[in-house]
Amino acid sequence: MVFGLIGQAMLLAGVQRWVSLALGLALLVGLAASRGATQWIPVTRLVNPLKSRMAVLLRQRSLLAIFGVGTVPMMLAISLSGKVVPATLWLKLRGLVPVSLFLVAALLILRGMALGIPYLSPDLASGHGACCHK
Repeated sequence: MVFGLIGQAMLLAGVQRWVSLALGLALLVGLAASRGATQWIPVTRLVNPLKSRMAVLLRQRSLLAIFGVGTVPMMLAISLSGKVVPATLWLKLRGLVPVSLFLVAALLILRGMALGIPYLSPDLASGHGACCHK
């Protein structure tokens, strides 16, 4: 509900499509950088300050604890499934991660382009949002 309200507020402020485009491009850049050189200097210059800021946030007792509690069931399921799922299947599934990231990035960019395709790339400027009904 909270994320829906944030998204609606961004829609009303007129920045939702730009955020979608920026996040899609950021995912593509991150994917390209991770596939190329892991020690690429511009990427490490960008990531190191983020890591230090996250470390400061993690040391504070704040709402991040709620995030941690929310992720416990999924993390537990993943760790337990490692013993049930064969290693060969895990290796095959690992190959799907870059493909999945690319698809999400493409969908975010497509959505941000507001091409007027209902539910996929709606024209948010028309005021109809994701709905195709008039």
